[in-house]
Amino acid sequence: MHKDSTPALMDPATTSRDIRAYARVLLQYAPLIIGITFVTTLIAVLYSFITPPVYQAYATVRINRETSSAFPTVGSQFDNKQGDLDYFQTQIRLFRSPSLVRAVLKQLEVAGKPYAPEGAVSSEQKVAQFLKKIEVRPEPRTQLVKVILEDADKYKAKEYADLVAETYIREYIRANVETARRYRDFYEKAVTEREQVIVERERDVLDFRRANKVDEKELEQLQVRNQALVLDLQTLRDEHVTTNAMDETRRFEMQERLRDMTNELGTLRVQIQKMENIKAETDMLKSRAAMARNTHEWLLKLSEQSYVFSQEFDPRNISIVDPAAVPEQPARPKRAINTLLGMVFGVIIGVCVAFFAEYLDDTIKSPTDIETYLKAPFLGLIPALTKSISATPVELVVESEPKGNIAESYRAIRTNIIFSSDRQIKRIVVTSSGPGEGKTTTAVNIANVMARAGDKTLLIDADMRRPRVHKIFSIESTTRGLSNYLVGNTPLDELFQATRVEGLSVLTAGPIPPNPVELLNSPRLKELFEVAGRQFDRIIVDTPPVIAVTDSAILSRLADAVIIAIHGGRTHRDVCKRAIDVVQNVGGHILGVILNNVNIYRASYYDYYYYSYYRYAYGYKYGYSTHKKGEPGRKKKAAANKDL
Repeated sequence: MHKDSTPALMDPATTSRDIRAYARVLLQYAPLIIGITFVTTLIAVLYSFITPPVYQAYATVRINRETSSAFPTVGSQFDNKQGDLDYFQTQIRLFRSPSLVRAVLKQLEVAGKPYAPEGAVSSEQKVAQFLKKIEVRPEPRTQLVKVILEDADKYKAKEYADLVAETYIREYIRANVETARRYRDFYEKAVTEREQVIVERERDVLDFRRANKVDEKELEQLQVRNQALVLDLQTLRDEHVTTNAMDETRRFEMQERLRDMTNELGTLRVQIQKMENIKAETDMLKSRAAMARNTHEWLLKLSEQSYVFSQEFDPRNISIVDPAAVPEQPARPKRAINTLLGMVFGVIIGVCVAFFAEYLDDTIKSPTDIETYLKAPFLGLIPALTKSISATPVELVVESEPKGNIAESYRAIRTNIIFSSDRQIKRIVVTSSGPGEGKTTTAVNIANVMARAGDKTLLIDADMRRPRVHKIFSIESTTRGLSNYLVGNTPLDELFQATRVEGLSVLTAGPIPPNPVELLNSPRLKELFEVAGRQFDRIIVDTPPVIAVTDSAILSRLADAVIIAIHGGRTHRDVCKRAIDVVQNVGGHILGVILNNVNIYRASYYDYYYYSYYRYAYGYKYGYSTHKKGEPGRKKKAAANKDL
């Protein structure tokens, strides 16, 4: 059965997640978008105020394709039989013709106001510069055209607009008058030629008549005689056919008579035909002469019309409807529009840059990235420290802010660790892919929440390259540390030092050895884990970054689970994946990944909602301090223990 895939494509949940992802990108890069928008808007504003103002003045001209009723033939010649649209477009094009601009510039020079733009030396350069000022804009569904001229001086813009419109009409009149004069000259020449033709054809008629005289009466008599002979000949033939009893003499006489009449009839017809041909030729010559006279009269009339048209041309189809007025406001720059366009353009560029940066960004930023790219369990997300508790060391945030959102996040991670596996997880190695990702902070706070939850917890500082745990708890680390035990200088019962957190003991790193890897490969390390496992419920081991050195790989083989700490939005996917591969290649068990130092206001909608739940449930804002104002960092152990 065919299954419709449309519901899957239109899944509301998928669409909602996509919208939230887009919103997250926009929220994350909001400062960048705002910055780009501010820059483009500032550029638009500066451009609007720096650019010199340009004024536009326009004159309205009516253009109608009209044929003169007084001179229809001449008018049709001027229209050149073009359609209305072609004629209209041609006239608009003429407004921006170089010849018209040359005429305008000539009039300006005559008026003592020569047009001299900056950088234009030759006349052609001046024409080209002036053409840039002209814009012709037809009014839709009308015969009106706006002739727009622009200039930095509003009075010159008005003067130029009127001058272009007037010059156009003047040039239109001049062109039509010149055309009329050319037609007049043509018609006058044609009339003269036609007069000569008339004389020649009338002479031909006279000459033909003299050479071929035809008497009309004689022609009529011959035609009457011809008809009589035809009747007599027919009667004689009928008599010859119907008479049978006829002597030879009578028959011979009748045949002779028929022969004579036939001969006479033939001669008569030849004479008639000759006289009719002469008459027809004479009529044809008379018709040609009459046609020449008619043509002469028609050309003479056109010549007279062309003469009148060339002397008194009235352009009724083109006129100025509204002369130009002095503009009050500049046409450019449009400051409000430029500012708005600058803002819109900046937002578009900012959004494009934001999504492009997001496309190029291959860092781990959300739980979805961990599950999608690392294929590892997600244990929890640690929000970034806010300004309200920035004075508190982040390593002690669980102790100093037990009801804050960060402490609650570590409690959630503790719960996830306990229920993440069916087998008991006692020895946990905390590492990272690189330095500065918060592995020590994660290890200290996880140990803190486990101790506060009632588990007897040991925190081991196995980072013998850059140890920090002894500084966090302000305890001695020179003689009672991991390196002291591994080299055999300190008894096992003197290693573990108690802290101010009930149930939490610390094994510091001790003096920094020249080669920590050799010490970690010592059999005493395994012995240490066995002894500590019998004394403590949880053992948290802080180790160096797994990619930089092999210390973490060695310790991960002895641990029940390994936790990878990742700095949100800074650690790259391939680096994280490589760190996980290193641990798994030596047989370590990846318990999960913790996302550190995440700005929840820039995270996805789900993450923000997740931490907003804590704020609602506990009645505290992000970064809420349990200390009174003026007492940052003061520990209220009784309240914390009560909360736990």
